[in-house]
Amino acid sequence: MIFLCIYFLCFEHEIPSFLNIKINNLRISHTSEITETGKAISFFITYFIVLSLTLGSLFFLRKFVHDIKPRNIFTKKQTHYLKRIGQCIVGATLAKFIFTILWRLYFNITNGDLSAEVYAELGFGATDLFGNEFFIICIGLFFLFLAKLFSIAQRQKEENELTI
Repeated sequence: MIFLCIYFLCFEHEIPSFLNIKINNLRISHTSEITETGKAISFFITYFIVLSLTLGSLFFLRKFVHDIKPRNIFTKKQTHYLKRIGQCIVGATLAKFIFTILWRLYFNITNGDLSAEVYAELGFGATDLFGNEFFIICIGLFFLFLAKLFSIAQRQKEENELTI
């Protein structure tokens, strides 16, 4: 499906009627003309970056979980994994948020509608927490906080081991 979308976005002047795509509340249908390959390429590159960072956070989370053992806790590797998880989550969320703003701005400019409002939604809500960028950034910051706690605990552990 992804390769089919890339083909039609890059090489065709119109998206066929059987493809109706909705991304970040923007509907791209068979009536939308996308003639510039730059739009499609920038879209897929940005979403590839977001997907890579998301998968990277899951990879580091897996490595972190496998590294924790009863006698092997508060190590430098675990601190490193927690820090990378937090950075990947915050980076992916910020990239998606910034890309959404730029994508909406670009669509308004290329459609000739300069008076239209360009907005981004960032707020609180309990209906769709994992769709809320603010909540996901808080999760990433929580992992960064845990990394800091693990580094403090690691230093305390090293001092305890050196004390007789």
